[in-house]
Amino acid sequence: MKLSLRSLAIVMASCLTAYYFFHKNGVAAIPPFADTGSHFISGLLIFDWLHSGRMQDPIGYAVNYYAQLPYVGIGLWPPLFHLTEALLFSVLGASLLVAKALASATLAAGAAILGVSVLLSGRSFPVALGLVAAVLSSFLIQDVQRGAFIDGMVSTLCFAATLQFSRHISQPSWQSAFFAGALSILAFYSKGNAVMLGLAFPIAALALQRPRNLFHPTTLVMALACAAMTGPWLFLTAGLSSQGFLYSPGLKTAITFIGRNVSTLANALPILAPFAAIGILKIASGLIGPATRRQLPGVLDATCIAVLSGSLLFHAVIPAALDSRYMISALFAEAGLAVTGIAVCANALQARLPRTPPFSLETVLACALLILQTIIGTTTPLNDLPEGADKAASIIIKALPSNNRSVLIAGDFGVESSVGPELAALEDNRRGTTDGIFVMRGSRAFSGGGYRNRDYQGKYTTGEEYRNELKRLGMPIIVSAKATPDEAWDHIEKIRGILAGAESGYRMLATVPYSKDREIEIWALEPRLVMPIDRKMVSASNALRARAS
Repeated sequence: MKLSLRSLAIVMASCLTAYYFFHKNGVAAIPPFADTGSHFISGLLIFDWLHSGRMQDPIGYAVNYYAQLPYVGIGLWPPLFHLTEALLFSVLGASLLVAKALASATLAAGAAILGVSVLLSGRSFPVALGLVAAVLSSFLIQDVQRGAFIDGMVSTLCFAATLQFSRHISQPSWQSAFFAGALSILAFYSKGNAVMLGLAFPIAALALQRPRNLFHPTTLVMALACAAMTGPWLFLTAGLSSQGFLYSPGLKTAITFIGRNVSTLANALPILAPFAAIGILKIASGLIGPATRRQLPGVLDATCIAVLSGSLLFHAVIPAALDSRYMISALFAEAGLAVTGIAVCANALQARLPRTPPFSLETVLACALLILQTIIGTTTPLNDLPEGADKAASIIIKALPSNNRSVLIAGDFGVESSVGPELAALEDNRRGTTDGIFVMRGSRAFSGGGYRNRDYQGKYTTGEEYRNELKRLGMPIIVSAKATPDEAWDHIEKIRGILAGAESGYRMLATVPYSKDREIEIWALEPRLVMPIDRKMVSASNALRARAS
């Protein structure tokens, strides 16, 4: 079999494996969770703008869109993923399924790049195939695959950019510099985590013992081009990006983050993690000692060392959050280093055998371990996710009066980030128009604070104040749910108590199971009390968070 055909087979295997887990985990039916809803709405914004006939006024359109659907995250995140979403929506239809398929495809692409790179490094075809299956079966990859997250795209682009840069450092040329720079720029415009390349690239050069090539004319031009292409966006959005800094930076935080992220990687690939450690020690030992005895790592090994180190160090210095999703690129690197570690063990074992076996001991050992890792990954249960947001959205859409299509979501972050995007998905051609649905988020209308309301500031203190505000707003539909302990924002229980009162003017329309001990409650205002929508009032309430904070 020719190498090109083997590479194609690895790509196909990666796609089929990703599809298998997409189907096995019922990804198509999972409502939005975490940042998924924001990424979906951001893609819808671009898609609806492209088809709105108002392309001459992108800022005005976006402002109006946000006033109706306050989930747009462009600016907090760069636009590449959302632009790609919009283009796919134009071809395949605007749906959450398409957004999830895009995110899943980026994870498959990362596994395929790793598998092909392992093959090109001299490992056998079965090992490359097994590595693809082992990586995609990891609970970390499966968990991210369940939502429309950007992390697969940025992780894949960061790994590919570092791989190309390692090749460039080994033998600088204008062509290799161009591709390394282009991949870096694309990575940055998918998510800010790509700034870790600023650490990964020098580490790769040091691992390959080519630090002088960091100052090669082609490398310097590439660095200047990357700075010119990404600097303006970084400058303009620095304030928004800093909202995600949830911890105080410092040595203690850095040590905690490194420890937690290393633990995440060890748990994600429990069979391969010890061999990755052996691979790291093997590469490190080859770089120590007299220059005449040093064993330089190959391009793939240097790439994996650089990506792993760069990811751990960057996310320790920039304390955005302790989120396992940020370790996907490091997971690719961990898997690549594990192959090197397995080879070390196979060679040591073979040296102790009385005779050479009639087969490749490295291939047999690697395949056995990769199969075991795949079985463990496939059978490891994933965390339960809330459900029912899609059913709640269907009930709400049918119940909304024609003269006031507005909804207040008075729940915690999980409820807000799932029900609103599901409502948007059902709107079809009315999103962003005067006839479109207006979603009011309680975390904006009744409070202020930073990202995820981490410094929550309630607007009101007494039940009477909340009661008067609900009467003023006159929302025909209110969605509520018991809050989780870590996000028990004061306004949630205040509003739930008012709605349950006999004089609220609201009646319970339906309840939908949401999580283990919670339900989504849908309250409808008595028809005689419903007034035509006041769009300016709703928009002002959605923007209240900025004024309060």
